Amino acid sequence: MAKTIHILTKEHDMKKELYSLFYNIRDDIQDPVLKACLAKKPSIIFKDMAGHLGTYSHSLVEITLATDFVKNYSWFDVVDVFRHEMAHMATDFMKEIVGTTETSHGDLFNMVCKKLSADPAARTAYVPLSERIETDVNDGYDSIKAKVEKLFSLATSSNKNEADAAMFKAHQIMEKYNVDEIQENQDRGFNSIYLGDVLLKRKRADRKLYALLQDFYFVKCIWVQAYDFNKGKRGLIIEASGTKSNLKIAQYVFYFIKNFIDREWKKYRASDDYFPGDRKDHFADGIVRGFYDKLEDQRDQAQEEIDPGTRSLVVTEDTLLNEYYSTRHPHIVNSSATGFINRSQSYYEGLDKGKSLTINKGVEDTQGNNGLRLIA
Repeated sequence: MAKTIHILTKEHDMKKELYSLFYNIRDDIQDPVLKACLAKKPSIIFKDMAGHLGTYSHSLVEITLATDFVKNYSWFDVVDVFRHEMAHMATDFMKEIVGTTETSHGDLFNMVCKKLSADPAARTAYVPLSERIETDVNDGYDSIKAKVEKLFSLATSSNKNEADAAMFKAHQIMEKYNVDEIQENQDRGFNSIYLGDVLLKRKRADRKLYALLQDFYFVKCIWVQAYDFNKGKRGLIIEASGTKSNLKIAQYVFYFIKNFIDREWKKYRASDDYFPGDRKDHFADGIVRGFYDKLEDQRDQAQEEIDPGTRSLVVTEDTLLNEYYSTRHPHIVNSSATGFINRSQSYYEGLDKGKSLTINKGVEDTQGNNGLRLIA
């Protein structure tokens, strides 16, 4: 009986979070007609369904989600399907306004999905957001993929200078490719994924890693609210947006650094340099700061090596990505690594580790489905 009550309580909390999401999405809509199409509060139902993850009933104004799906997938995957059903709701009300009888996944629906940042694809077998970027990439990256893969493999060299040179060259190739793509100003098909766990409190290393991905890997990041159904708690998580290719690399780098921090902390704790008062969060902060500084130094070096007339291209704004990001998050609050800057011994130990870190291919995946898959 106690277990049943606990499950019902979590389902009640999940519905509260989904209603909150519904209102937030609706309030962010700029189009008054589309906003009016979501004026009614829908009923949200969880029930066992065969062959469907979610459905929308216009006669009942009811969104239904499959119970197994809600329980077994992440909050972000549930939100992904919920946005899809919200798009169906808005489209059905809009059909009444414009007097059309088009199919449920027609042009009008696709337009609504774009404005709601919803995935228009209908699925019975769900593919999690993080795995969708592993599907065939069609954003032109194939032309340099082999070179980047080879350089990341070379970065495993035991010779530090060779490893650093390989990573440096890989970043140069990626940067040139992205700058050229941005200059062409063509739609490259953007996606969004979530990185890491839901955090009740962000530490400085978390904030700095967020900044590192955004500053060096051609993705836009934001901290978004998330709900952990299993823990029954709300927190924050990093959402990264970009092309599939850039998201794959950013995802790889994120978990590479996370795994590196865990491994090096274990080594440090077993060493004679460790003191009982040393903290892992200080150590992690040092590692991310050290690696950030290393990438910044490499970028400065690259700037000096290219023609002065093209130097400004390196910092070119990706207007199309910014538009995608702004549509998804109309009310943007920028985050930075503020707060107390520690200067403990463990911080400096981490700083040295970070400055010697090279991203390479072939590290064991310790994060399950979130693991280290580079440009598959």
